[in-house]
Amino acid sequence: MAKVIDVYRLRVELPDRWSAYVTDRFVSYEVAATFFGVTGQTAWNWFEGLNRPSADKMIMAQLSDPQGYHAAFIAPYLVDAAPLKAVV
Repeated sequence: MAKVIDVYRLRVELPDRWSAYVTDRFVSYEVAATFFGVTGQTAWNWFEGLNRPSADKMIMAQLSDPQGYHAAFIAPYLVDAAPLKAVV
């Protein structure tokens, strides 16, 4: 079945989703900062849900944790295209 991406939802929810992901997988923002090679402030902002990661950090997460990444960032944003075709 065809899938489409709900871009608006992705943009709005990504900071909170990323926050949930990093706080679940890293014991502290310092550990996350070291793993991703970012400043402590950047990692702190992620933990607080204040900003989104850059693409290279998303790819690092995907490569290091494929199943967790898929569950957190891919599956929630896919919707069936069939109902959309009925509206169009």
